[in-house]
Amino acid sequence: MADSKSVLDLETIQNPYPFYEELRRERPITYMPELKGYFVSSHALAKKVLIDKRFGKTPTVKDGSKFVPSNPIAREILLRDEEIGLPIHCFSESDGPRFTAFRKMAEPFFTRIGGGAMEREIQSCADLLLDEIENSDTCDLPSQYSAPFTAAVICGVVGVPRSMVNEMKAYADASLAYRARVLSESDAVAVAETLVGMHKVVLGLLAERKANPRQDLMSVLTQATVEGAPLSLREQVYIVEEVVLGGSETTANAINAGLMYLASHLELQDRIRRDPAQIPAFMEEVLRLLTPIQSAHRHALVDVEIGGVTVKAGEKVYVGTASANRDEAQFKCPMHFDHERDDWKFHIAFGGGPHHCMGSGISRIEQRLSYQSWLKRFASFELMIPYESIRYGDIWVTRTPLEAPLRLTRA
Repeated sequence: MADSKSVLDLETIQNPYPFYEELRRERPITYMPELKGYFVSSHALAKKVLIDKRFGKTPTVKDGSKFVPSNPIAREILLRDEEIGLPIHCFSESDGPRFTAFRKMAEPFFTRIGGGAMEREIQSCADLLLDEIENSDTCDLPSQYSAPFTAAVICGVVGVPRSMVNEMKAYADASLAYRARVLSESDAVAVAETLVGMHKVVLGLLAERKANPRQDLMSVLTQATVEGAPLSLREQVYIVEEVVLGGSETTANAINAGLMYLASHLELQDRIRRDPAQIPAFMEEVLRLLTPIQSAHRHALVDVEIGGVTVKAGEKVYVGTASANRDEAQFKCPMHFDHERDDWKFHIAFGGGPHHCMGSGISRIEQRLSYQSWLKRFASFELMIPYESIRYGDIWVTRTPLEAPLRLTRA
């Protein structure tokens, strides 16, 4: 029975899909003690939670944690800096007019597509990495392309110099670990110290932008007001952290998933190389079947009955996006990769409702340009290990391959 399993089990993290299938069949909404909340696995219930205004993002306990309880050692280290303190989530844990104000402030930096300026910037980030990769016959996809690529793109949006891409990637990794990992004492100390150190760096960048504004998000943060009040330094710092994390991890894993699939299905790779017009459909099927984020979260704002279960006001609900995107009740042959299917439009890889992913547009551009560039640059790229043997990191909410070595044949 599904009772004996957990989304936090290392075995489940490596291959969560059989567990999701079991949950959809037996208990499409179930309470998970390890998450201290309900988990929704069916597409119908997931969609309902995402669009139902009785569910929101504002937590009842604001301790900076997101998917697992906050580690007490990490909390203590972060609290030593009274000005910054524990993480807050201005975008992903606010509702109503305040959320709208935050989103209105940042959204232009994710949608400024006019004139192709954004695409040129993103293509430049890809080209710099691929120029280096082309000098070798092999490549580790996550570490040499996907992670530094998406970090470079989001640094450009935020206003962080490209020279700091590695630091920002470490910042995003630490932020995700604090929010989504059960940490050992040594890991908790390392994560918290990384966050504290990067907060000082971000404060310095914000101070420079306040004195010399530019066309970037950090400059806007130093001048912005929300509900009539300027943003605190704590809010400014954590908005930067939230955007760096949200704008890099998810898209990197989507690109990993797509390129790894092509690298293990060479006939499909050749087919799309010959006809690049198939790339958008391929991209959407990757997002559906190989969803990079396993779950979104909401809180019940009032008592809500859903799927025969009453969720009390303040209780947390995890929306299993990756499970919902494989729901037999919604998708035809859902376990089969078919980029010519006509029901892909129902996938919820970017969530839904008022909190639909703000960065979905720029993420799709990054994915599309990545596939175009790899297929153009290389006559072939092939996984050097079996697809089934790829190992993923121990954070349950993401699908981050630890390594994906590719053998390259230049065009």
